[in-house]
Amino acid sequence: LNSNFKSVRLDSFNRNEDIVVRCLHDIKEYYKQVIYELKKVKEKNDVSNSSVSMYNPIKIFNTQIRPIQSMSILNDGRLAVVQDIPRVNIYNLLTHKCEIEINAELIEPDLGFTFLSQMPNGNIIISSDKGKIFIYQIKKRISKLLHSFLGHNTRVSKVIPIKNNYIASSSFDKTIKIWNSTYPFSCVFTFSGHIDSVISIISLKSNDKIVSGSFGEDKSIRVWRVKGGFKCLDIIYNVKCCYANSLIELPENKILSGGKKYIYVVKIISFSLDEV
Repeated sequence: LNSNFKSVRLDSFNRNEDIVVRCLHDIKEYYKQVIYELKKVKEKNDVSNSSVSMYNPIKIFNTQIRPIQSMSILNDGRLAVVQDIPRVNIYNLLTHKCEIEINAELIEPDLGFTFLSQMPNGNIIISSDKGKIFIYQIKKRISKLLHSFLGHNTRVSKVIPIKNNYIASSSFDKTIKIWNSTYPFSCVFTFSGHIDSVISIISLKSNDKIVSGSFGEDKSIRVWRVKGGFKCLDIIYNVKCCYANSLIELPENKILSGGKKYIYVVKIISFSLDEV
């Protein structure tokens, strides 16, 4: 009986020891997981803190009262900010102060500016959402309206300088127009062919072609000749994205286009476009 009792006690101790070992092992694994999670949290906080310090704004230009439509760095290094009302602020990037304010609210209260470009002679051209185009002369702290004219039937998406003091404008009325930038400020030619709004336009460095992008039902990028006779040279259809919102000229006759979902490259070869 005594030996049987000792055997029962020994078996019970062995079983309890196994339980304790398993519990200790579980506790060890649990703390390993806790330490791992704490390290992840610490790393995340470190990255977050470094991001805050890295991207913390140096200076906020807080004089804007409406959403910004576009920005451009002028030839003299100043920043031009276009709002969706008829107002442009030109800032000195060193002092962060607004040096020129172009305000057309008194003469065009229901109009909004959309885009701004600067011409080689220093004048700036501004497009609007009501079809009008404005040409301003700017000096150190002074701006002067040289001319305004009705360019399109509806919103002018972009306006850019091209060769021989001409201006090219793209519009939601599905056209691209070429204008004289000096008196009599007349329309020289109208490019038609897009079947939906033209929302982007660039002038190639060769100065003899412009490239336009459309969206919606159109889904095309077109190359137009502006030297030796105005003509559409070629078209790329069925682009992968429905919105050719932005166009950039790349080396080796390539065009970078960004839209709703994709960024893609097209190449101009003998006045034709092949997707690559």
